[in-house]
Amino acid sequence: MDKHTFLKLLDRLKDHSIFQNESSHPQAPVVVQLTVALDRLGHEGNGVCIERSKELWGVSHGTIVNYTKRVLVAIEDRLAGELKWPREDERRKIFEAFEEKGFPGCVGLIDGTLVQIIQ
Repeated sequence: MDKHTFLKLLDRLKDHSIFQNESSHPQAPVVVQLTVALDRLGHEGNGVCIERSKELWGVSHGTIVNYTKRVLVAIEDRLAGELKWPREDERRKIFEAFEEKGFPGCVGLIDGTLVQIIQ
């Protein structure tokens, strides 16, 4: 994900209520939570290992899981009207078109931005 796309996503998510709490221990800034979650979601194999993320970001296992869950909830809420699953007939056409181009099993893209989500 390039910087421009990251900042656009951050802007869309930053005020979501999932990132607010009444605790005496405030949450990390949204930019940190988004960065950690996208780093985790953007890796596969050993790269997605929580131990790797703990070492890289200096936070606990539970914190990484919480950041990821919060980010996914916020994305689902804020982008729900923009992200949709195609109808069966649309999926079939899209699937066939991507298969012809060498991408079997693909049924869509989001604005052309490459976001590799493994989990």
